[in-house]
Amino acid sequence: HCSIETHCCVATCSATDEVNLWVTTQAPHPLRQRLAMTLKIDVAKIHIMTPFIGGGFGSKIDLEPAQAISVLLAKKTGKPVKIEHSRKEQFIATRMRHPTVTHLKFGVKHDGTIIAKQANVVMDNGAYNSHGPAVLAYNNVMFSTLYRVNNIKYEGRLVYTNKNWGGACRGYGDPQASFAQEVMLDMIAERINMDPIDLRLKNANIPNQVTANAVKITSCGLKECLTEARKVSGWRTKKAAGKKYRGLGIASMIYTGGGSIGSGLNYSGATMQMNPDGTLQLLMGALDIGQGSNTILTQMAAEIMAVEPETIRLTTADTDTTFPCMGTFGSRVTYCGGKAVVEAANGLKKKVLENAAEMLEANPDDLEMKNKSIFVMGTPEKAVTYAEIGASSFYKKKEPLVAHGYYNGPEVSPDFDPVTYKGYPAPALVFGTHLAEVEVDPTTGKVEVLNFVAAHDLGRAINPLLVEGQIEGGAVQGIGWSLMEDVKFENGEILNPNFHDYKMLTIKDIPKIIPLMIETIDPNGPFGAKSASEISIDAVPAAIANAIYDAVGARMRSLPITPEKVLTALKKKG
Repeated sequence: HCSIETHCCVATCSATDEVNLWVTTQAPHPLRQRLAMTLKIDVAKIHIMTPFIGGGFGSKIDLEPAQAISVLLAKKTGKPVKIEHSRKEQFIATRMRHPTVTHLKFGVKHDGTIIAKQANVVMDNGAYNSHGPAVLAYNNVMFSTLYRVNNIKYEGRLVYTNKNWGGACRGYGDPQASFAQEVMLDMIAERINMDPIDLRLKNANIPNQVTANAVKITSCGLKECLTEARKVSGWRTKKAAGKKYRGLGIASMIYTGGGSIGSGLNYSGATMQMNPDGTLQLLMGALDIGQGSNTILTQMAAEIMAVEPETIRLTTADTDTTFPCMGTFGSRVTYCGGKAVVEAANGLKKKVLENAAEMLEANPDDLEMKNKSIFVMGTPEKAVTYAEIGASSFYKKKEPLVAHGYYNGPEVSPDFDPVTYKGYPAPALVFGTHLAEVEVDPTTGKVEVLNFVAAHDLGRAINPLLVEGQIEGGAVQGIGWSLMEDVKFENGEILNPNFHDYKMLTIKDIPKIIPLMIETIDPNGPFGAKSASEISIDAVPAAIANAIYDAVGARMRSLPITPEKVLTALKKKG
């Protein structure tokens, strides 16, 4: 994960077990439940508060030992207790992405139609079980759902090793599936002498389909992603030019938009109220960990209430004041949080219009909202302000103007298999295509990514600038993972637990990134939105590996793709 901020918490605990915990977590409400169970304290006595945190990427979802220990020490000493991991402690104590070995077999017709595929997957679960079963199941869903294939066999195993336990990490099983499958597709394209993009277009999934593993697809812009990436990158022109030691690589991907409901839970809640002076407040259990969800959710509420987003007071990530939310992970906040906000805002709007209708002696259906006022359509002079409505409801009618929204869906089918995830009822599915242009130095094995195109089907982009940031951030993280990031173990001990020995991209290494937003407008998403954050890393490694093969004919089958591996592959190739 390599978040800039390590795990940190500050705890106070009274003699009667009244706990206050300021903590870097992606899931305040679930953390409260887990802490209560672990320490045998009533849930109502635990108050979790989360300030802005310095990155998460899945590393801050779970209950960490330091969080429980800080509470116990605070109770014992009667003093506030702060625990903050050093960078070395963070490496040693944090869950990591599951290393995976994948063997694939595909059955393909001469025209490129994939008729069958088989995967044998072994995942390194680490020393203890955490997210392993769910990550493996997700790997299966993503492998089985991206393309239209009617015959699929998937065998997956988790193995215990004396290493860090595997946990949630951006992509949650799909990057491993994408790397194996997308490199395999390029091998197939070469075998049947077919353009790699045409092969993917021929087999790409389409809207309103039910896949072989019984997953329902609503909106899908995979073909549009492939087509736009090819056009913007100059694929055909550059391929025809065949510049020495330069290559282009393509890879596609899929991810869930709207969280996971393998557990049957996918909840988000929101409360919206109008104060006596007409000002608006939105209270959300979801929190912003850098992806910009505070802005996006406020935009949704503002759109419904016909005000500017900056006029809404937002409160998040405080378990004493906000509606429960499952957390910020799994690309769920825009979708699930958005559904809750839309319900709460529409509920408040209805109440406000009803109050205004009484004051104006009009029908609520004949009213219009604008500039913090409500007026009868066609007669703007006949109006009441939000302040007048708020005061009238609170002081005269003695009724607070408040509404709640709650989402916990979609419903889980009785046919859903919680082990294999067959019939996985994804709230939505997001698709995308990554295209990398690289240059390889055959004498040193160094790979330089020159240009990177990232086309994403994300439903509707509520805030395009924030979406671009997520696409670019995922691409950068993916390039680092592809080319250099590697935790080295010896006898179960990490050899490089610091940012000096663990190599990551610097600003000088980042190529030109072209984000493309393919808007498909999902019928179930809030304002048609799906998601964009988590998928943005998924196909990066495969796109780079395929580009390297196009450049020098060396097939890369493992990550990271270091200069040593490139040179070894070139020597083997002769």
